[in-house]
Amino acid sequence: MGAARPPGFAEAGARPDAVIDRVLVHHALERLPPAQRLVLRMAFYDDLTQARIAVRTGLPLGTVKSHVRRGLRRLREALGPELLDAEEAA
Repeated sequence: MGAARPPGFAEAGARPDAVIDRVLVHHALERLPPAQRLVLRMAFYDDLTQARIAVRTGLPLGTVKSHVRRGLRRLREALGPELLDAEEAA
């Protein structure tokens, strides 16, 4: 069973570098713990506020904020080297 693709993941005519960026983000998201992955997807793909995420998931707002903060930190750590390498090659 494959993971669902985020909206706009493989848009026709997308710039190759944009497609690569989406693939990198998708793979980095998949490596996050499930709770962090869920809240980040709800925040970015569903455009929900942290308060709305708390209501929908039943998690305390502070927990949602912690998941977002830790998830973004992990994404930054995971994507940093790839993005720096891509910029240096350009």
